[in-house]
Amino acid sequence: MKNGMTMKQLILKQTLELMTESSYSNISMKMIAKSCGISEPAIYYHFKSKEALFRVLVFSVLKKAKRLIVSVAEKNESLHDTLVIIAQNYLHGLEEFPSFPRAYLALATDPTLRIVIDDLQNEIESIQILFMDILSRELLKETIREDVDLGVACRMFRGSILAFMMSSIYSRSTIIPPPETIVDILFHGILKR
Repeated sequence: MKNGMTMKQLILKQTLELMTESSYSNISMKMIAKSCGISEPAIYYHFKSKEALFRVLVFSVLKKAKRLIVSVAEKNESLHDTLVIIAQNYLHGLEEFPSFPRAYLALATDPTLRIVIDDLQNEIESIQILFMDILSRELLKETIREDVDLGVACRMFRGSILAFMMSSIYSRSTIIPPPETIVDILFHGILKR
């Protein structure tokens, strides 16, 4: 296998790549097999159906995000450093896999992927809870103000990271700022004090 990848990993990687070019409904198992350089039955050995393949694909992306957040939170860095590390890892994905934002957007917006919407929503909520835990810990340490709406702060952080990822789809000239800049603006705002 390429770069020590298992066949299953290769199938998932190539399917994600195909998502950057087409929608779920337009991607066939035959296209995936051709992209992987394998026979169509070889895919069915690993995934019983196209739906099962896409379900594993969606959850593998979300589980990777979850593992990242948990591993960073366990390091007990400052809140600033924790958020910078998370942002670096999300944005670093753009360098490793430049078409990831397009695939992510395709997975998130393709109406034919309703097959995983409920489960997907549960996973996204669990990631939100991880962010809330990080901020709640800081609230207990009294490093952030008591009047801060933690839910809004979490959504602002994740939203800004995703916005830069998604803007890279539509504009080749999008300059992604350093993660420290994003976190500093979240921390300090834009108003003079």
